[in-house]
Amino acid sequence: GFGNAAGKPVVSVIAHDLRSPFSSILGFAEILKDNFDDFSEEELKKYIGLLHKSTNNTYRLLINLLEWSSVQRKKTKFTPEKTSISELTTEILGLFHDQASQKDIRFKNQVPENLEWNLDKNMVTSILRNLISNAIKFSLREGEITVFAEKRNKLLHFSVSDNGIGMSREKAKNLFKSDFNESE
Repeated sequence: GFGNAAGKPVVSVIAHDLRSPFSSILGFAEILKDNFDDFSEEELKKYIGLLHKSTNNTYRLLINLLEWSSVQRKKTKFTPEKTSISELTTEILGLFHDQASQKDIRFKNQVPENLEWNLDKNMVTSILRNLISNAIKFSLREGEITVFAEKRNKLLHFSVSDNGIGMSREKAKNLFKSDFNESE
């Protein structure tokens, strides 16, 4: 089957990335199921709102992951379009709101609001989604993840930084080698 750079099948990657968001949905649904009669109308509205938001974010994440899997299979055509980078990063960060809130992680979107670029949204979204997902995974509780982008020498540079455990220089150096298959 098709796999990613670490040799994992695409389906495995999608299933892994959806586990946490679905846990959030199931948690809200269980609270509603077990305590429905004990809640006031205001409390019910609150939990139903949280369930709706979590379901919507998970649906958007699923769509994003399916687009990513299409890119991994190299069936996606490069289709650049003028894009607001700030709006794009805000949308991507929204996909991970529930996951980040489970670890009390704050997002800082430091992309300039007027920054626009001609890019393939699906491809860039796939890359940023992966970077942000890893930043959440390796961040400490109550951490902060910052997304930044800037024009440099006719190129657009993205940065996703966190206050997590980091990695050694040696591991970072080998990160993008095709034969690098170390698993965590």
